[in-house]
Amino acid sequence: MQVRADAAASQTNEILEALVQEQLLGFAGPMTPPLLVPAMKTHLFKCKYGDPLSKRIKLKKLEVCMLVMEELQKTYTVASVYRAIFIKAIQQVFPDYSAPVALYSSAINGAAVSDTQNLAENRLAGEEVPDHYAPLSDAEIDVLDESYFMQNLIDEASDFSFWETWNQA
Repeated sequence: MQVRADAAASQTNEILEALVQEQLLGFAGPMTPPLLVPAMKTHLFKCKYGDPLSKRIKLKKLEVCMLVMEELQKTYTVASVYRAIFIKAIQQVFPDYSAPVALYSSAINGAAVSDTQNLAENRLAGEEVPDHYAPLSDAEIDVLDESYFMQNLIDEASDFSFWETWNQA
């Protein structure tokens, strides 16, 4: 069962990469963010176990999903909620983790935005930095009862209780 779940999560990543490469992410519907959650949960679970290389590979797959969620949050608010939840969960598995930021946002609208590798330099120079590149504050991330919610998110057998917890929030 785990092999099939892992294969499905990897297939989700392949589909996401194709959508991004073909600049079709703008056509994603409102159900796209919640449909990415099972794949992200599978990648997160796999980040907890295995040798260091396989953990890093799964983290990279999860980061692809996170970057897509970052793009989707410009259109669908729920994507930012899912992204914040998963950032917090990743930080429990990898305490020194900081969320990746897209270099440009051409996946949705085709228009390039300023390079965020120089984000700190842009702020120091007084340039205007778009709000969607601002790091999430602790208040934005600490939305729910963290201990119970994160335990359900990381637990392999908690798919149904995860959704029950989410519906209570």
